[in-house]
Parts: sequence; C-alpha cells; structure tokens
Amino acid sequence: IVTAMIGKHAFALLDYLKSELKPKGEVFYATEEESEDWVIADLGDIMIHIFTPNHRKKFNLEEFLSTLGKAQTPAFSS
Repeated sequence: IVTAMIGKHAFALLDYLKSELKPKGEVFYATEEESEDWVIADLGDIMIHIFTPNHRKKFNLEEFLSTLGKAQTPAFSS
C-alpha cells in the first residue's frame, strides 16, 4: 500500500514499478488504472495499491487487512 501525492504521481509510480520489475522477470497480470485516486497492480502473489491521500484514508485498507484471519465470534442469541 503506497500513498501518491496526486493522481499523476500514482501513474508515475506504476510506470516506475513496471520499468524496474519487468526486466527482472516480474509479471504484471493486471493493472487497474481507471481512477487516478486508486491504482492497483496484480503481480500474482503481490497486490500493489497506490492511493492518493484522501482515498487511502477513505478506504483504510490497513485496518481491513488487519482483521483478516482473526476468529470471529458468531452472533447467536440464546
């Protein structure tokens, strides 16, 4: 998860990742570039999320990801 200063910076970061990683054999299976506020690169085992500051706050992926894998107590009433 990365914060870009503005949307154009997000695209520049993605271009930089491609130019550095593709020559090393890394495969970009998909990229989501429809919004400059949230750019995603799927490298198979790794997903890269590039957010502008407001979108990073809004979606708060760190909090969401921290809840994955934690046991959830069923909400049953007796």
